[in-house]
Amino acid sequence: MVMKTLYWTIGNNVRRLRMKNGLMQEELAEKALLSSKAIQKVETGRSGMYVDTFIRIAGALNVSLDILTGIGEMEKQKKIWQETFYIICHGKSTAEIQYALEIVETIFRLKANYPD
Repeated sequence: MVMKTLYWTIGNNVRRLRMKNGLMQEELAEKALLSSKAIQKVETGRSGMYVDTFIRIAGALNVSLDILTGIGEMEKQKKIWQETFYIICHGKSTAEIQYALEIVETIFRLKANYPD
């Protein structure tokens, strides 16, 4: 599931950056020395792409791989969640934190029974 989400994120980022640069898929493909079909596969989030493909696209779009993959954004969001958790737990006893974690785990376990 994580890899599928990553491919989807990369695809969206490639499309957004390509359009921001005013490029058609064929033009990006030419700059990246790839086929138009490869660009289509990336933009639709299909799995099975090689890292080399992403490197070529990042180079053609003049961005780093962390921008293309969105990893920088994911790390920023993770840090925000960690800081939020710290603020919520600050001043609480270990027992109180453990109790809260068990409640959250139960909520997630129950939610799995009710798919979106």
